[in-house]
Amino acid sequence: MTLVVYPWPESVDAADRDSIQVTHWRAWAASRNVHFIDGFAPFFREPSEVALRKYFIAGDVHFTELGHRLLFDEVKRVESLPGPEAQSSRNPHPRSTP
Repeated sequence: MTLVVYPWPESVDAADRDSIQVTHWRAWAASRNVHFIDGFAPFFREPSEVALRKYFIAGDVHFTELGHRLLFDEVKRVESLPGPEAQSSRNPHPRSTP
């Protein structure tokens, strides 16, 4: 199982990269050995004004086509990482498995 969290416009506008959604769900995933992908990260690679206009429908919480593509590309990138890098990118606190 993989859990992905992604921002709403308010988080991007507030530059809240490590929001409660990220910290809570990262810890939840780690405690249950669930892969975690921080979908917030790619939305902070550009200034918030640019990201909001480019990736979200104006006045709405939904993504534009580019916003969907950005999140898809991040999931694809993380899921395709080989070996330990994939595990650490998905879940920074992996449990050992028997």
